[in-house]
This record gives sequence, C-alpha cells and structure tokens, in this order.
Amino acid sequence: MGDHQHRSPLLLRRLGTIAIVAAMVPLAVSCRSGPASPTTISCPPGDPLQGVYSPKRLAVLSTCQWFQGTVTVVDVRSDGDFHVLMKPDSKSAAMLNVANVNAGGMVVEIVPGQTLPHPAVGDHLAVLGTYVLDTNNGWNEIHPVWAIKNLATGALSQGLPPVPPEYTGSSND
Repeated sequence: MGDHQHRSPLLLRRLGTIAIVAAMVPLAVSCRSGPASPTTISCPPGDPLQGVYSPKRLAVLSTCQWFQGTVTVVDVRSDGDFHVLMKPDSKSAAMLNVANVNAGGMVVEIVPGQTLPHPAVGDHLAVLGTYVLDTNNGWNEIHPVWAIKNLATGALSQGLPPVPPEYTGSSND
C-alpha cells in the first residue's frame, strides 16, 4: 500500500485527508512554541498546481499534504524549479514509492518566483504542498510547495507560486 500509483482517486482523497490531519497534529503542537500559530499554516484555495511548469505531467494525489524529512540534495533544474531531495522521517516514509526509494527520497520542488527560502543540505524540515505523482519520472513529489517549516529553528515561511508561472528553461524536470 506504500505505492500510491495504484490507488483509486477516491481512496487517495480519503487517505490524503486522514494523512493531513495526522501530519498536522505534531506540527500544531510544535507551532505553539514557534513564531507562527497553527492557523497560519494552510493550503490556498484554487489550482493545486499553480505556478507549475507543464502541470499535465503531474497526477494530483492530495491537494494539501505535509511531508517531514532531512534535505540530502539541492539543485536548480532546467525549468527553473529549486529541486530538493529529502530523506523522510519515519512518519512520512509511506509517501514514497519505489522510484522515490531508488532516487533517495521525496522530491520537493519550489517553483520560480516563489518567496520561500531555499533549503540547504542537512536541514530538517516539514513541507506543505501538493502531493503528486510525476508521470515523467515515476516518483512522488511535493510540487508546488506552499509552506516550509524548519523543525530545528521553528521558522515558518509560506509563499504562493506566481500567476502566470515563471519559467527559466524548457524541460520537464
């Protein structure tokens, strides 16, 4: 059941809702001591793929999903996305499919024009965004990211992708 590629859309929506509630509980507790209240952490209404280059390649698994882990790789892709690879915390490991495991973790993408901080290797983060299957690469992603919480410092940042999307390249990374 860890491979989300073979679940029905209805089941995914139901599981996504359960996962969101389960994932938000520990973060809500940690937010009480941090700079932001839990009510400031939310996904925006509207297009869950706002700001994404070539959104047709992404299959939405959940429109609003938390993922927790440690950053292992960062780079900028040819489409301009800031590409982050994260090794999952145990509570987020079930969000990976076989392609994620082979790649080394969850792919998280900040799109061009977003005002989110760019994570660094070693950062322990919780990211909130649209949970998708990248049909070109076969792995699951959080793409786009709506919010990033640094779990070591408690710093929380939210930032919407721009409309229309900004691109610096032409590939489907």
